[in-house]
This record gives sequence, structure tokens and C-alpha cells, in this order.
Amino acid sequence: MNIFIQVIEVWKLARRGSRLELECGMYGDLEEFRWQSERTGFEYGEGLPGRAWQQREPLIMTKLEEPYFQRAVEARRARLSAAIALPVFIGDFLGGVVVLLCGDGMAGGALEVWAPDDDNGVLSLRDGHYGALASLGESSRELRFAEGEGLPGLAMVRRAPVLMSPISDDPNFKRAQAVGEVEVTTGVALPTVNDGKVSSVAVMLSAQHTPIARSFELWKPDPISGGLRVEESYETTPEFNRATKGIDVRPAEGILGRAWVSGCPMICEDLTREDSRYAHWACMEGLHSACAIPFNVEGRLKSILMLAM
Repeated sequence: MNIFIQVIEVWKLARRGSRLELECGMYGDLEEFRWQSERTGFEYGEGLPGRAWQQREPLIMTKLEEPYFQRAVEARRARLSAAIALPVFIGDFLGGVVVLLCGDGMAGGALEVWAPDDDNGVLSLRDGHYGALASLGESSRELRFAEGEGLPGLAMVRRAPVLMSPISDDPNFKRAQAVGEVEVTTGVALPTVNDGKVSSVAVMLSAQHTPIARSFELWKPDPISGGLRVEESYETTPEFNRATKGIDVRPAEGILGRAWVSGCPMICEDLTREDSRYAHWACMEGLHSACAIPFNVEGRLKSILMLAM
């Protein structure tokens, strides 16, 4: 199975708080790119992570080229073609910047950032990476979404992440015909809230044969159980789907629980070393690593996006 996202990184503030350093990453067998990343840092406003920190917004880089991308040579050798940076804030404190890099030739996925117009609040496309999905990119640039309309509009009105699968069957998805033509099956929308308003919505779209990750879910606090439970998911098998929906994650339990308590993005590079129910079932499914990305609004956790490889 080809995976759209090839590399996931978490960049966090160094102890003195003036520079971003690599906290951890999921690189697969891209050891040269890992080596260079471990020796790279970003000042405020520098590089993709530094600019996402500065602007407090998701940013897409459609070409990983110098001088804008510091690791351009290594990215080219690793056949990485584009990236999106997602800053995670807890109030005014930066919890970390998650960078997702997609592979060259991964035709079954897209990265987008939608933003509201100043005058009417209708969402329009700010930036996008579509790879070989040129027809989807063309149709998307002509679209506008009001609150509650389409995948970006739903995330905007809910002020929380939305996972939609199968996407072509959902009446809320305005591009159903276009995505059906290119076999896009799943979408995830991730809103950014600044000063009490949604300032942008990042969207990831993926095809059945090129999913965003091998497994991904949205976990949400359950007021009845007091834990985290799966709200929506894309799983590799029905068995794993049933297993994750039966888990009630407690505070600080595994990577999900730690991301919940801290409000910061987390990566577990080796799930066999983690003592949690999620890790147990993930390892049985053949998954090796995972990233938990919390989405906090006004200091409260809305949900956590879990990506596993």
C-alpha cells in the first residue's frame, strides 16, 4: 500500500524558547533525511516550521526547494515533493509544529488550506498541493464554502476537526463528482481558531489506494466515560476498527493520553515499547509508529487526530 504522507515531524521550542528543534519524527527508511533533520533548527519566522509558528496558521510548501526549504537536497534524494506545517497552540503557548511531508509521485492525495474572505466570511482556497490530481485542483480553485457547507465549512462551523469517509457519498461534500472521478475517498479538515474565530481550515484528501496514513482516527473527550473515544476513523481492517472503537483512553495513557494531558503533539516511533490498549491493537495490526495531534480551542481539547504507520 502506498501512503500519501511519507514523513511526520514534531518541532518544539528549545529550552530557552527562541528556536524550534526536532522533538521526534516518523521517517521510515529515510535515514539521510532524518539525520539532516536532527541537525536542523528554525528561528521564529524561519523555514516552514518557523513561519507556521510566526503566522499561527497552517502553511503549505508545494515545492521543497532552496532557499525556502533548508533540507532541499535531502528531500529531493528522499523523493519528497511537498509539505504542510500545522502549528499547535495552547492559548498563546506554542505546543509544537507538526510537519507532514508527502512523497513524489503519490498521485492519490491533496493538501489544502482554506481561509475566510474578510468581507463575508466565505471560505476560498488559499493554497493547495494536488500532485497529479490537476482536475481536482482546478475545480477547487473555483469553489467557495459558506459556514456549514462542504468539508471546510463543516470544520468552520463546528470549530473542530472533521473526518469524512467515504467522502463521495456525503451530501455535505460539494466536490463529490470531482473526487469520484479521481477516486478520492477520505477527507480530514482541521480548523485553526485565532481570537475566537476560525482563521483557516487545513484539508487533507486521500484515495483508497493512497491513504493519508495506514490508519487515522479522530478521538474526542467523552463526557459520560470521562475518557477519549473514537469519533470517526479510517482503519486498515474491520477488526482494527472494532478494536479502536472499544477503547476508552484515560488521561496520560499512552501517546493519546499524553497528548490529551499536555495539549502538545506527540510521536511514538516504536509502538511495541508503549504500554497502552491502543498500542496493543495497533501492533497486532502491523502498525509501528503513531502521531497524536491535539486540537485545542480556547484552552480546551476538541479532539485529537491520530495518524499511524
